[in-house]
Amino acid sequence: MKKRLLKQRDLVSTGMLRLVKGMVGILDQAFSGLPFTFQASHTN
Repeated sequence: MKKRLLKQRDLVSTGMLRLVKGMVGILDQAFSGLPFTFQASHTN
């Protein structure tokens, strides 16, 4: 019973880690793309 609970908790923690990593990746891409948009608006 306890082992099963631990497994579920591990799954939740790994899922959260993956979710956070995904969010960080999306934010990283968005921020790396920001300078280009700023440059484009300034040239126009």
